[in-house]
Amino acid sequence: MKEQSVQFSEGLHGIHIDASGAREAGNTRPVFILINAGYQHSVGPYRLYTDLARHLALSGYDSLRFDYSGIGNSCEPPFSAALDMSEQGAGSCDLMPQSHIRHIGKAMEYLSEDGNPKKFVLCGLCSGADESLQVAVSDSRVIGVIPIDSAGFRAGRYFWHHYLRHYPRRLVSLSKWRNLLKQRKLAMTLASAEMDATKTTDATKIAFSANDGYRSLLSPESFRLTVSTLISRRCKTLFVYSGGIAHYYNHKSQFIAMTGPLDFEGHIEVAYYPKADHLFFLVSHRRTLIKDITEWSDKNFVLATSSTNRWAA
Repeated sequence: MKEQSVQFSEGLHGIHIDASGAREAGNTRPVFILINAGYQHSVGPYRLYTDLARHLALSGYDSLRFDYSGIGNSCEPPFSAALDMSEQGAGSCDLMPQSHIRHIGKAMEYLSEDGNPKKFVLCGLCSGADESLQVAVSDSRVIGVIPIDSAGFRAGRYFWHHYLRHYPRRLVSLSKWRNLLKQRKLAMTLASAEMDATKTTDATKIAFSANDGYRSLLSPESFRLTVSTLISRRCKTLFVYSGGIAHYYNHKSQFIAMTGPLDFEGHIEVAYYPKADHLFFLVSHRRTLIKDITEWSDKNFVLATSSTNRWAA
């Protein structure tokens, strides 16, 4: 395994792993590209991308984890691109300027500069998941995609699970009742106050925007079209959902309810980690995710999968 720092188009910086030494002679495999999660740089949240890339290398997969312009070690974007991002809201995960999509394309071009056309698997968390899906539905070079906590919407038994998990214990919690009374009192105070735009305080603005969310997701129709397109392209896809997005996805079978009558034809799989948070904070959760991604990759992209246990230690 050879791991090195690289620079390519538009001042982009990344870490490339050449795992040819771990592959059987003549056995070609797709290259993994790990997409930035919001403003997280290329190591990923809690080094998730670094660990994933190195474990994939043990199975013979080359990879590139790189930073978009202005993130991590990549050069600052031009003024126009920086303005485009700032207008969408600081701290938002909903950042999908066309420069990000172009950068993913530049990464694929860089990895194919040796004259050997390559196929790719895109993997990203949060906004990185959304961007990987956007590229996967339109670029024939992408034969696999792993969106982690990507789009979703409340469907099927979502509300049953939501009420069953949250409300029974809240009914017997004294602190919850106290908070409810405080919120009710605040709501009555705000309702009785004059809501003149020139007199609106910062505290009032925060109270009214507290439930606005932080990210725009695909509509149900767009989501089903995306999944249908991936199936028609025969693009192997592993949708990963964590317990950190329980506000719109809270049980594994929900994916079936979201997609309706679509026939996955063996190209779509779902992995659900209800105990993991959005960023996979715990080491045990990250290890399980990495193990599952590696096994899924071997099953879909390697003709003869080795049974060697690389997780013994």
